[in-house]
Amino acid sequence: MKTILLVRHAKALKCTQNIGDMNRPLVESGILDALTMGKWLKKNVGTIDLMVSSPASRAYATALAIAQQADYPLNKIKLNKNLYECGEEAYVDLISSFKEEQKTVAMVGHNPDISFAANYFIKDFHEEMPTTGVIGIEFEVKRWEDIKRYSGRLKFFETPQ
Repeated sequence: MKTILLVRHAKALKCTQNIGDMNRPLVESGILDALTMGKWLKKNVGTIDLMVSSPASRAYATALAIAQQADYPLNKIKLNKNLYECGEEAYVDLISSFKEEQKTVAMVGHNPDISFAANYFIKDFHEEMPTTGVIGIEFEVKRWEDIKRYSGRLKFFETPQ
């Protein structure tokens, strides 16, 4: 059994002339929401074996806040540029690279790609991911590379509200 946690970054400042898209920081409510979801994940999911984040500031800050509350080592968060505006295929490709001993993996990214990834893995799932939303998807496989389109089962869809 493998579990993927798809996490959309928390609410961030809008893009401006002074702040490019990659550098948008979280707003205060976004930080609080990420901390809330980290606590929820610790209580309801337990151990996260790997956390991978987009390198964008808002995604990485979300990953840090969640990791802090979920007792995941902050220095073990992996940044992957393919989780930034590279399409659902980037999620599929990345999943096949996970180590077999990793059972639960969190991926922190952006819309619309993260919603497309959820739709790819779960048949008849057509929800849009809100900021700081977390989707847990279970797969009845032993190897990550055996995960295919529509092979996941929705375990939960949680938001901080």
